[in-house]
Amino acid sequence: MGRTALVAHPAGLGLRPFTKLNTIAYEASTVESLNPLEHKVQERLTAALDAELLSEINNNNIIPQAQLLSQCGKFSNYWLAACFRSNRDARISDSACLQAARVRLGLHPTRVVPPRCVCASPVMDNHHFFTCSSIRGINRKSRHDRIVRAVTRLLRRYNFVVNVEPCGYFPSSSRKRPDLRVYVHGEKVLVVDVSVTCPMAASYIAAASVTPLSASSTRAARKMAKYREAVEDYHAHEFLPFVVESF
Repeated sequence: MGRTALVAHPAGLGLRPFTKLNTIAYEASTVESLNPLEHKVQERLTAALDAELLSEINNNNIIPQAQLLSQCGKFSNYWLAACFRSNRDARISDSACLQAARVRLGLHPTRVVPPRCVCASPVMDNHHFFTCSSIRGINRKSRHDRIVRAVTRLLRRYNFVVNVEPCGYFPSSSRKRPDLRVYVHGEKVLVVDVSVTCPMAASYIAAASVTPLSASSTRAARKMAKYREAVEDYHAHEFLPFVVESF
């Protein structure tokens, strides 16, 4: 219950037990009726409950610290609202929502987990499928392309002119190409490159266990080094890395 009861920000689903909330509401009501100068008592008591649940998760190593810090990101819980949107274009399917919830709670993405991965190593932890080099390439391009299409649809809905995989920034012999070129209502041109990174990867986990969003910051810096100079030399366009973490 600890993982699901923890407030959606930072790491849970916000499904707190009614018995605890009922007690908190009663205590807060009593304190505020006896002392009119007391305010937000229930908010403070609920925050204390969340701190207790978070401490329990940390002490039992239920969710690795790198993932927990990633889920503390400011917008990491916004996908929960997308599970219930009436607009089909902005709604997450039930199956995807279930899979994302399981990952958020530190579980395997699916109920049925093969004993071994295609890389032949035993699946010993819940994050192997995010970092395995044998399957990462298979899913990475598909996920990347879906994100690019989603961002493109959103921008065009708000009347931005968007070119996908624009040419001209690098020599024709180069395979480097940004994902999007966005014309911001005649004021400036943004060149965007999309990337998804996992803080549980071997190259990121040490820093990600200490600093929130360390993995995405590192990836964004690499993108800037790769694209910024070429993009800004091309009619003074502005480069913007679009980097998100798996959690």
